Amino acid sequence: MVETDLEHLLSIQNVSIMSVYSIVKICHVIFVILSISGFVYRGSLKMAGSEKLNLKFFKIFPHVIDSLLLLSALVLVIISGMYPWRVDWLGAKLLALLAYIVSGGLMMHSKPESKMKYVWFATALLFVIYIVLVALTKSPIPGL
Repeated sequence: MVETDLEHLLSIQNVSIMSVYSIVKICHVIFVILSISGFVYRGSLKMAGSEKLNLKFFKIFPHVIDSLLLLSALVLVIISGMYPWRVDWLGAKLLALLAYIVSGGLMMHSKPESKMKYVWFATALLFVIYIVLVALTKSPIPGL
């Protein structure tokens, strides 16, 4: 068996790949919860026309959380060897993530008087629900 550099480093520290995977997965789930909660809160502020969205916190913090979320996802993919082009449910999650980003971005950049902000917010939330269901069921068609 060929030992990778990561496995060698971890064996020196008496840590297994599965331990690292478990820790990263826990962090990933925490970032998912923070990201979704933050999006729902910011979306609610947007729907209400709140000036709070102009605070520096709301311009920076979501990007930090989402960057950590994507980084943890990348680490999980590398450790597990499950790549989106090989694992159908992971590919479905990736495509839904892109759709979520587009619809969420359109919602956040909608004019305050635009009625489309409600449509984009609902669309983004539907994509989030789909992503979570796919992650929980490990199926691109949850429920089947």
